[in-house]
Order: sequence, then structure tokens, then C-alpha cells
Amino acid sequence: MKRCFITGFITGTALALAVSYVLRPAPVVSPTESSAVSAQTTVSSSKAAFLPPAKGSQVDDGAVQTAPDYDTSLLTRHHFEKLGWELAAQSFDAVLAEWKKLKDVNSRLALLRGAFEQIGASRTPQQALELVARLSSASDREQAFRTLLPNWNQSVGIDWDAAGESPSAAMMVGMYLLHGKDSPGPLAIAQMARQFLRGKERASLLGEAAAKLARTDPARAYDLGAELAGDHQMIFMRKLAEGWAGKDADAAWNWASSVPDESIRAELQARVAVTVGRGNPQKSLERLAALPETDPRRAAAIHEIVQEWARRDTSAAMAWAEQLPTQPEREAAQKGIRTAMPVGIGAMIHMDDQQAVVGELMPGGAASRSGILKAGDRILAVSDSSGNWIRAQDLPLQELVNHIRGEPQTAVSMRIQPADGSPVRVVTITREQTLARPM
Repeated sequence: MKRCFITGFITGTALALAVSYVLRPAPVVSPTESSAVSAQTTVSSSKAAFLPPAKGSQVDDGAVQTAPDYDTSLLTRHHFEKLGWELAAQSFDAVLAEWKKLKDVNSRLALLRGAFEQIGASRTPQQALELVARLSSASDREQAFRTLLPNWNQSVGIDWDAAGESPSAAMMVGMYLLHGKDSPGPLAIAQMARQFLRGKERASLLGEAAAKLARTDPARAYDLGAELAGDHQMIFMRKLAEGWAGKDADAAWNWASSVPDESIRAELQARVAVTVGRGNPQKSLERLAALPETDPRRAAAIHEIVQEWARRDTSAAMAWAEQLPTQPEREAAQKGIRTAMPVGIGAMIHMDDQQAVVGELMPGGAASRSGILKAGDRILAVSDSSGNWIRAQDLPLQELVNHIRGEPQTAVSMRIQPADGSPVRVVTITREQTLARPM
């Protein structure tokens, strides 16, 4: 199991860990016409996987008796997925009637998976949401949303990892439907948020729906968050400001500037400025000039703007940061740049068998130019700021990387076991600001 960190290194594309919240029907055993196939043989869990039971097996009240080579629990689950599909094709009342008869939790979930596979393939999103609402428990509704999700999640790209979020399946379905080509509209999504979501997710989806509605009906869009208060109200208003600014920055700015409460107004103006800054950083500065120089939201917005910019074009972001009018703003920008593009040696470091190993070197980076560090070399120890040696295996990977990173034009020493088997040696490399260049 490898865990990787970048010590002042950027690749041409972002690396992301994809986390799936979609629990589609599990792979199932597919018997042949003449004999039982080993339970290790599986087929896709798509609709084509709803196959009849094998010859020689009998289905009686949901229990499957079959040859010893079969995985009985797998075939039982397959039976109820198939049954759910068939009943949903008749009516949802038939699904609920069968569901109420079942006592086993796994059988109930399998029935719902099969039913909502059929519903997702044959009904409109609005019809599907109405059927989800008929389920009595939150866990059953979440299972239904997980099953429905694959029908809509390809229509729009949302990077949940980049957003730092781990949403529920209901939240993901709401976002995909709101921004997808088959959207039932922002008002329908707002109703979905009220019906199926709670807390921050409800406020967030209401804000997203309001941002879309604001393009045609700003007053009604603002009213979508009327029931919210406190932190949830602020989440709603931030989402509204950001989403609206992405389509009509001037209208969003005028709305934000008209909010009576001074603190909320400044927060919304900062969110609009950040959104504008993703495409035009200089224009965002003009927006931020409306905030007092001492307002911390001004520096925070600059930090966010330049951080995203530095990932695309570090040199341009650094030049922009240098001409900012105040020292707090310049410092905020510098922190944003180094958060996105750390100062280091230009090498990927990962753990392998509890040892830190040098991975890919950045072409033209400090480590690559030095010629003294190679991919596959093992880092045995790193020197701290006082020159003391710290064993690499005594440090978590992130902490080791933090020791290797530092300020520009400072040196870091490492004790290395070369990949070619030559004797252990000490290498010293001068840290540099890593740079992302526009493609």
C-alpha cells in the first residue's frame, strides 16, 4: 500500500483519489445451461445481470436451494434484485408490498436496489424522486439514491474531492440533477433539498438551486433560504453568491452590495470576488477594494484566488502577488502560492514497506538538476533546522515531507540509501519554489 506526497513537485494533471458512493448491485454468479459455474466467476451488475436461477435450483419464499458450489447468499441477493426489478416494472405498490413482507435487512436492500435500477432506467427524475419519498426510513432512501446515482452522474462533472466534501448520495443526486441536462429545474431541486436533506447539505443544495434561479428571478431565489438561520443561512448565501457570480458577476455583486447587514455584505462581496478572480484576478482586486483594508475577509479572498491561480501558472501568480498594495495582502498571496505549490526539492516521496522512497523527479527541478538523487533511492534520515538527524522511519510521511520542504534558497540534507546498492551517503539540496506552467 503506497501513500504519496509531493515535496515541491507538480505533475501535468492532478492526482485524485476517487471515492465511490454508488452501491450498485454486486457482481453475481452466472450459471451456465448445463453445469454450475464456480462462485468465483462473476458478471456485470447491470440490468443484464438479472438472470434466471440455475437449473436445479429452486426459489421458495425468497430462499434459494442450490448445489454446494454456489454462494447461497449471493444467489439469494440476486433473486431479490431480480424480483425488485420485475415488481417495479409493474408498480411501486407491488415493490412496497413485497418489501414489507421481508424481515432480512440484506434481502430488503437487494429488493430496493433492483427496483430502483428499473426506476432509474424507465422513469423521469421527478417520478423517481416521488417514489423515493414513499420510503419510510432515511437509510432506505439513501440506498435508493445510491442506486439511482449512476443514471445521472455522467451528465455533469463535479469534483467532490477538490471541494473537500464527502456528500451523501442524496446530495450528489441533487447536484447532478440540478446541473445536468435532464434537470427538473431549481424549484424542484429546492423541494428535494427540503424533503431529503438536513443541516449543511440542505443549506448548500438550496443555495445551489437559488444561484441557478437567480439568473431569471432573483427575489424568488433569495426566498429559497427564508427558513434558514445562523450558519446554515450563511452557507446558503455563500452558495448563492458564488453560483450567481459564475454566470453574472455584476448582478451578483449588486445584490451582495445591497445586503443591509455589514458583516454578511462583506462576506458575500468576498465570495463574489473570489469567483471573479478564478477568471480575472485583477478584476477581483477591484471588487475587493470595496472592503476595508483591515477586513480579514479581504486577505482570505486573495489567499484563495492566488492559490488556485498558482496551480495553473505559478510565475504569473507570483508576479501578481508582488504588486498587491498592502503587506498583509502580499503575505496572504505568498501563503496561497506556497500552499498550492510548495517550496521543496522537486521530488515525489512515497512509503514502501514502511520506508520513504524517492519517486518521480520534476524535470528541471532542484533534485533532478543536482544529479545526486534518483528515483528509487530510500531516505533513511533528514536533518532538522538545527542540523540534527531524524530517522525517516520514525516520522509519518507528511511530517517527513514537511522537513524536506522549507523556505526558498535554504538547504536540506538527507541520508540516502541509493537504489543501485552503493553505500549510504548524505546529499544536500537547495530548496526552490516549484512552478506550474500553463499548458
